[in-house]
Amino acid sequence: MRQCGHSARSPARRAGRLHRTSRHDGGRPRRQDTLREPGGSPPAKLTYVIAILNLLLATFLGPTPAPDCEEPTDARPNIVWVFWDATHLEGQGAAPVLEGLLHEAQHFPRTHVPVPMGRPHRTALLSGLWPRESGVCFEAGPLRGGLKRTILADLAEAGYRSYQYGSFATRLPKEASFDGESGSAAEPLAFENFLKESGDAPRFVCFAVEVPSAKSGGPQTPQARRSFLDGKLGGLHAALKADANGRETLWFLIAEHPQGGAALDPDQVLEPQRTRCLAVVHPRSFARKETHTLISSLALYATLADYAGIDPVVENLAPSLRTLLEGGSRSSPERIFGTLYNPHASGRSGTGVGRQVVAMYSRDERWKYVLFLSDVGVDIAKGGETATIMHARGSELLFDLEVDPREEHNLAAALPYEDRIRRLREETIAWWEAFGGIKLPVPYFSPPLGPPPKDDRPNIVLIISDDHDYEHLGFLGNKLVQTPTLDRLAEEGVVFPIAHVPVSRCRPSLASLLSGSWPHETGVYDNRTAHPLRAEDSLPNLLKQAGYATFVGGKYWEGRTRAMGFLEPEVLDVRFRHFVRKSQDQLFDFVERNAGERPFFVWWAPMLPHTPFDPPERYRKPFEEVAVPVPAALEGDSEEFQALERTAFAMEAWFDDGLRALVEKLKQTGEYDNTLFCFLIDNGWANGYPSKGTVFEKGLRTPVFFTWPKSIRGGRRNEALVSTIDLYATLLDYARVPVPADSSSRSVRPLIEGGPANREVLYGVGYRYNEKRRKKGQIARDVFSIYARTARYKFILYLKDVQDPELFKFIHHCAPFPARRRGDIDFFDLKSDPYEEDNLAGDPRHAAEMERLYRGWREWWKEVHGPELNLP
Repeated sequence: MRQCGHSARSPARRAGRLHRTSRHDGGRPRRQDTLREPGGSPPAKLTYVIAILNLLLATFLGPTPAPDCEEPTDARPNIVWVFWDATHLEGQGAAPVLEGLLHEAQHFPRTHVPVPMGRPHRTALLSGLWPRESGVCFEAGPLRGGLKRTILADLAEAGYRSYQYGSFATRLPKEASFDGESGSAAEPLAFENFLKESGDAPRFVCFAVEVPSAKSGGPQTPQARRSFLDGKLGGLHAALKADANGRETLWFLIAEHPQGGAALDPDQVLEPQRTRCLAVVHPRSFARKETHTLISSLALYATLADYAGIDPVVENLAPSLRTLLEGGSRSSPERIFGTLYNPHASGRSGTGVGRQVVAMYSRDERWKYVLFLSDVGVDIAKGGETATIMHARGSELLFDLEVDPREEHNLAAALPYEDRIRRLREETIAWWEAFGGIKLPVPYFSPPLGPPPKDDRPNIVLIISDDHDYEHLGFLGNKLVQTPTLDRLAEEGVVFPIAHVPVSRCRPSLASLLSGSWPHETGVYDNRTAHPLRAEDSLPNLLKQAGYATFVGGKYWEGRTRAMGFLEPEVLDVRFRHFVRKSQDQLFDFVERNAGERPFFVWWAPMLPHTPFDPPERYRKPFEEVAVPVPAALEGDSEEFQALERTAFAMEAWFDDGLRALVEKLKQTGEYDNTLFCFLIDNGWANGYPSKGTVFEKGLRTPVFFTWPKSIRGGRRNEALVSTIDLYATLLDYARVPVPADSSSRSVRPLIEGGPANREVLYGVGYRYNEKRRKKGQIARDVFSIYARTARYKFILYLKDVQDPELFKFIHHCAPFPARRRGDIDFFDLKSDPYEEDNLAGDPRHAAEMERLYRGWREWWKEVHGPELNLP
């Protein structure tokens, strides 16, 4: 006996339904209609009246006879979903069946998919669930537990028979599966047998045939692939046409464009790729036209339920299209949302869905917003030195589709749209979290570029030398080095020969420049700190808000440059070995474009004279015969020491020559006189003395100079003590940007202009180096020493044993490792002992000064909110 074309619902089945709050595409609560649409449920009062009439009829006329299952007793149609790779729609000919259906169809060209991947999209249409709810977010991998039931079970209860023609790409749970399937071969015979077995029951068919690859013997040309698919579709079409169940067939043609290739295509979120064509064919009932209402493809779930006459398990986010298909009208949803996942993720064990979200988007009739949560479009050049990121994590796009339908002009960086961007961002994140999405690690969003300042403000060039001996500078009296560009700039400005970096390692020193905070405040206190520096109130972000164009060149450790406030360059120097060593073309183009338009800030930090020590011959040759003096306390081979020094001289000359090229460009563009130059060394690197990583002067000390030809009176030298943490506030001061109230940085502008010093003593701590990355919160464990330095004296107290060179990673070429024990004290008279070789800690004449510096350090540490330390 064949299955009847309709079936009664069991009360238990109805009671067990799981309903979600009904919403439109935009997530707004749906109003309760007073009149039902076709296929919907009648209002409660009307249901009651019908029930009373049925009872009266049954009383006077007797029971209604059971329907004959051999003939259709309702007008419910067969329904076919045809999934077709949009790349196979291109070209002419070779697909007469598809073209015939498209010719008769009503088209919905403004259809958006919740995720542009075949498997998650198809599963969403069957389940009515967003991919993150069903757990099917990727093209491969297991189900993640959310997909327990699909609309197939409801169709079965309503008398429909379902069939999978081809491969649906999702292995559905047993209780949510098709009644029959043809497999990847999609042979017509199996489908014909299914039709015979189904009798007069209405059918639901999913056509999703995969084209074999050319390598496996499949079609070799696009035209051949079209022909292959059309042949399979023709078999389905002919079988249904010959079927004798007497029902019309409703065809839904859904064009897909699967992701692929070696890299994620960032344009998957753009409108021409994000929009999919939906066409619906019912020759007898529907007008052949284009309907430009904005819809979500999730509407197919509700539409299928509507025509099948069922109440689906899940009240879908997108309403049925039946009204539009039957000649009615409907306004577009307030907003449509969607997600882009990493197409190469599998969703296997350990792969969190939230971590694989690449981007989210939302759009309405006019505005399109995109938020990137991962780097997209990463192109790493051969050799791995440079990379281009089309859209970095935290990037946002905003398009006005009325004037820019192809999304070519991003408005997200424009100041007038800041409020709109913020609102759309909040709505999009709220949408994600409202429908089963886990809390995402949302990045910091850099503020937009401010308008050009109306008043005259200087350009700022922050010159950072990397691993440089402070004595290797001509303007400090060294006659062997060749640093003419630095020497001239220093002569035109104010030089502070004695300054300290907060930590004598690259990354924490640079982090303090960016943040105006001490390493224990940022948590960045060695090169291996796991987390990036917080970008809020960073120097480039504050300058950018004030209207400065911003550029980073060379060494930069803190993750995404855009989040930190740098607008350029497009091509990133990921290994720090390209900028200056090979080219400054991007910087020079940046200067030319902004000259005369707005002030600019340049982070000029080539990895020079840092390793690798490979200066070109033109820089090495002038020093081949230079006689290098040897320190009295040298340990090791004097010839090795001299060779190391000559190499250092060549690397420093290379640095200086790169600076010369920048100065020339500024002069060519007329920007030199109105540029504030600030120079420092990020940390010391010395041959013959312990330096980098230590708390000795050869590691901590750097000269600093400020030069602004237009406004700062040059030719001056000031012996006042300076901390490089104060450069943050100083540069903001000159740019007329308020310094954040909680900043530890103090402007030295008053000192530059003849005022008093702002620091009489330089305080700090030394941190043990650790190859293992660590999280913030372990600072107290890694402090190995504390120190205080006046113009004359230096006090150091050791909190840990310093015995293992591998643990502390000090640089001490041609010098002994400075081993110490917990509780040891160093005390040096820097006036008579600048290289800290004569420890006076045991001399009672200095006891009072040592106690004064120790007490001052403890007061300073408390003032800057340092964590409690285990002091000896």
